[in-house]
Amino acid sequence: MNYTNLQKRFLNEIEFDINKPPIDCLNTISSLNEITTNVERSYLHSNLAGSKEERFHIKDVIGTKHPDYAGKTWIEAFLISKRSDSIIKKYYENKEYYEKIKEYDQEENLHDTPLELLKVDDKYIINGGNNRILFLKIKYLTEISNAKSKETKDEINKNYYFVASIRTLPINRKIVHIIMSLESEFKNLSFKNLNYDPSTCNYEVTVNNKVYSINTYQELLNFYKEVYSLKNLKGNTLYEKIIEFTTKYIQSSTILKEVLREIYPSIDYFKNKIIESRHIDTTGSIFESINDDIDLDYIINNIDSFFNKPTIKL
Repeated sequence: MNYTNLQKRFLNEIEFDINKPPIDCLNTISSLNEITTNVERSYLHSNLAGSKEERFHIKDVIGTKHPDYAGKTWIEAFLISKRSDSIIKKYYENKEYYEKIKEYDQEENLHDTPLELLKVDDKYIINGGNNRILFLKIKYLTEISNAKSKETKDEINKNYYFVASIRTLPINRKIVHIIMSLESEFKNLSFKNLNYDPSTCNYEVTVNNKVYSINTYQELLNFYKEVYSLKNLKGNTLYEKIIEFTTKYIQSSTILKEVLREIYPSIDYFKNKIIESRHIDTTGSIFESINDDIDLDYIINNIDSFFNKPTIKL
């Protein structure tokens, strides 16, 4: 590893052994892409994830979005950081700086960008402020590694809580996949997160200027079911919508498939039956005389009753 003179000075001061680095400094930095899907990343970078000032502990930062640092060890990333020397200089010029970023009010703590994190489960990914967090991470891991007693470690841990602007992914990731699926398919529908608590499901949904409130995961499932009810449709129009829904299911992500199986336990059998039906010449006739109050849920759960009519040949 190559060290600048300033890096050597700093690492020597914190008793970092260059020849035998602390084992945790050799851990690989996770990438956001490793622990989230495309859909989840879209949610994190939307207004749905919010942006709240919250306290975090440096030990819980496990990764970064930055392509130069993800996949490197913590010490490798620190050493190749283009602003490493600049950060160290600032530390020597004003050691109080890192005390100020422990506070919620950081107006006097001027910097180009605030610390920004993405919270996934109970861990954090760096979204902004890579150089400062790399500096703090190396300092923390070295101090913890050198600590000889539990009491000393406890005291060190108390000093490594900081405040950042944090965007949060719901713990139940099925929520994310339901919401993003609906918003991408229905342009007249939009969600608003009401509290950004990752353990809850509190959203306001606007559909054609009509507002609905969702307060639980089950209510979200019910809403999804209602959106795809397909009531009052018949014949070929209904059949085409069913084909669209079946195609959507086949092309869905693994997590969204789990959601749809949760809503419609018979959906895989239904899917296979619909695929078979594509060989029927006048398939829409199956649904020609259907009652107006029959919905998709009923059709999925009773698909055999439609295909077992004597007039239909499979």
